[in-house]
Amino acid sequence: MQLPTLRIGNLEARLPIIQGGMAVRISTAPLAAAVANEGGIGLIAGTGMTVPELKQEIRQARNLSKGIIGVNVMFAAREFQTLVTAALEEGIDLVVSGAGFSRDMFQWGRKYNKPIVPIVATSRLAKLAEGLG
Repeated sequence: MQLPTLRIGNLEARLPIIQGGMAVRISTAPLAAAVANEGGIGLIAGTGMTVPELKQEIRQARNLSKGIIGVNVMFAAREFQTLVTAALEEGIDLVVSGAGFSRDMFQWGRKYNKPIVPIVATSRLAKLAEGLG
């Protein structure tokens, strides 16, 4: 069976699979890289990490894979903005936001030309997020 590709912003994954960002310390560089190597989108769960730890995970994933690597950070986390900004500065391919989202985060993504993908529970929130960026 041939699966369609998945396009998010300027990224195109060969397989329409986004690995879940399972925190804390489950979705790390080796798992994200393995998914990316198979053609999906691998996610590093950034919630619960310090900025240096997250940057190290991103670097490790980049050493293990040339595929699409993203970071998942829960909006409800106190350090949300700090972790998202650090991931964008480190050159992550995209950011996934769970447990809510900030209108500001779409501006952060535009600054680095990276997609910001919120996880939402309703079509109303999906339309709002799409309109924001």
